Amino acid sequence: MNYTDNLSETPEVRRILRSKRRRYEKIIRSKTRPIQPEDTGVEAAALSLGPIEAVLFDIYGTLLISGSGEVGSTDDSPSKSNENLAFFRSLQEAGFSINVSAEECEDHAQRYYVRFIHDSHERQHREGILYPEVDIISIWYQLILALQEGGVIGGGLEMERIVEVSLLYELHSNSVWPMPGARDLLDQLRRNKIPMGIVSNAQYYTPLILETLFNESLEQLGFLPQLNSWSFSAKCAKPSLDIFAPVMDSLRKEGIPPEHCVYIGNDMLNDISTAVSLDFKTVLFAGDARSLRLRSEIQDLDGLKADAVIVHLSQIRDLLDDISIKEIVT
Repeated sequence: MNYTDNLSETPEVRRILRSKRRRYEKIIRSKTRPIQPEDTGVEAAALSLGPIEAVLFDIYGTLLISGSGEVGSTDDSPSKSNENLAFFRSLQEAGFSINVSAEECEDHAQRYYVRFIHDSHERQHREGILYPEVDIISIWYQLILALQEGGVIGGGLEMERIVEVSLLYELHSNSVWPMPGARDLLDQLRRNKIPMGIVSNAQYYTPLILETLFNESLEQLGFLPQLNSWSFSAKCAKPSLDIFAPVMDSLRKEGIPPEHCVYIGNDMLNDISTAVSLDFKTVLFAGDARSLRLRSEIQDLDGLKADAVIVHLSQIRDLLDDISIKEIVT
């Protein structure tokens, strides 16, 4: 396959994701374990949101507990520690032969990984993209090629193996599990025919992980395709407003004004500030210390407040007293 900056969206990768889905689901289940959120010490501020016709969610730190606090591929900084040898373990489990020590392999892979993400961000900055996003399969394609050329690893450059190793690395480096109350909340909103969507910094494996852990497809959970926007597909990351654009268009077509839509997220910059600028109602989810981002160091956010603050997803139900049911036909 010829290299592109968006391999995740090529026909071959889409075919692989369909044909190998059962295998990937098995890998996800074998690599995930129940984890609990950590107390934030934040008090809930449960206020009525007024009439709400649609609900949008962030994923990492909101619907999913995230051990690293966020999907790691949006960051080009080195990880704090290589103690778990995530690169080495992932490469080995994906069937690559390792020609150096585990520590050397980890060091080489980490340096290449950071460099390729940084280079991708720089290219996108030159194209005028303020908040760029990488395609993680494209990053891993470059990484595997560099490690092979450097004699660090041996093995083929088959796309199936690249997809698998990128998934393994995410699972080794970012522990995830459904947030307490998430499934019950989604079930209730679906039963009440409340249109739901997702706007999240994510990679190709994010919906796959979500569906596997919740044991249903996104549509079965109640998420409407036209109300979902993923950073890897949008080619930009939050806090860019551009990632919200397709969802805003869909809401507009259905006659749902932004002030009748609520966005729920854990980050005052990426989630709350962005949603406020689009006139959404906002709920800050402060339910896990690992992922809560108050961003108090950002002066531009001084005075910014969410319409409500919750520490458990069940509290959303108490906020939606005046909900307006508007069924969207997919």
